[in-house]
Amino acid sequence: MAEKNWVRIEDWNTLVDNLGGRAQEVYNNVKSRMEQRTIPGVQMQDVRVAQGAWVMGTQETREQLHISFRRAHVYFGAYPYGTDLYVTWSGYVDVTPGCMQGCLAVILPFLAKEVTLTNYMYDDIYALEQAVHHSAIEVLSNILSSEGMDTGIIDKTISHRQF
Repeated sequence: MAEKNWVRIEDWNTLVDNLGGRAQEVYNNVKSRMEQRTIPGVQMQDVRVAQGAWVMGTQETREQLHISFRRAHVYFGAYPYGTDLYVTWSGYVDVTPGCMQGCLAVILPFLAKEVTLTNYMYDDIYALEQAVHHSAIEVLSNILSSEGMDTGIIDKTISHRQF
């Protein structure tokens, strides 16, 4: 999922009772909602993300939606968790040095360090995360309402990372 030079900025997740069978619907509707936002420069693709060790020809993978804008990347997923529904996203910023910094680092090795994050880079990731977050909350709220369930049960708290 996250590349070597990516810094995890924030993440969010929630578990909704008895809606595990609606995971694919949530995934598809969040993807559709993000497409409807028509944010210039945003790219999206479905990816199979592998985590953990490869053991005897198997490795756990999950389908996630990779949403990117400049150096900002968000991975979104919705999965059945028994009978429940687990919904999550994680936001990253790519701090890989750009071409100019990388080329100069050949001559001056101290320049090979990670990129210093600017306010604009933070704005990019925060805006992208919020677009995904609002889409997920909207989709979950609509599904809960259609089931006659209280939309107040959705945990909307975003976890901020120390870096």
